[in-house]
Amino acid sequence: MPLVVLVAVALSALHVSDARAESWRWPLEHRSVSRHFSFDPARPFERGARRGIAIAGPRGAVVRAPCGGRVTFAGPLPPGGRGVTVRCGALAATTLGLAALDVRRGQVVAPGSRLGTLGGSALRLGARRAGLPRGYLDPLTLLRDPDAGPVLAPAARRDRVPRSRRPGADPASWHVPAPHVPSVSPLLLLVIWGGLGLLGTGLTIGITLRARRRRPAALPRAVTIGAREPPRGPGS
Repeated sequence: MPLVVLVAVALSALHVSDARAESWRWPLEHRSVSRHFSFDPARPFERGARRGIAIAGPRGAVVRAPCGGRVTFAGPLPPGGRGVTVRCGALAATTLGLAALDVRRGQVVAPGSRLGTLGGSALRLGARRAGLPRGYLDPLTLLRDPDAGPVLAPAARRDRVPRSRRPGADPASWHVPAPHVPSVSPLLLLVIWGGLGLLGTGLTIGITLRARRRRPAALPRAVTIGAREPPRGPGS
């Protein structure tokens, strides 16, 4: 996990350096950000994650291309509204929430070209490294305009750390030490099993010899020595 975070940070730094060379511009004249970027590549489906920013503006305001490049998508999106994606070099800029489109797929646009008109009260702008599904970065780091002035944000907004990011709130961060199990080498196991086998064989032989020693010896047949034959009669 730490390796994933380090790679994401390195890619984000590379994204910023590449994107600043693209000279991004604000897609609306209004520069009031109602929702800020909040995305962690290690937790892409975290509750409250936002892959872009929301720029407040009046309905019908002109939406312009934040960067120059080729339009890779222009059309409707569920559940409603339309969107435009422009491939700007190594990055892709996506604008969502348009009511009408003035560009089509495959068209090449310059920075500040008209893309369409805003359909609601806010325009959603996203920036992503092309080819990386989780390569999102904060569009505010790309929108540099010396004459634009400071970025305005609603006064009631408070940056709160999501509960899942607070120390000790993520169960995955809890460390429970595993029980220590001593390791036994295969050679030691072989010696142990061999010793048990020899012990069992020795016990068997000892029990057999002891049983033979306790068996009573056979008595010799009685033999009468010097016995006389009985006298025979005259008719014998």
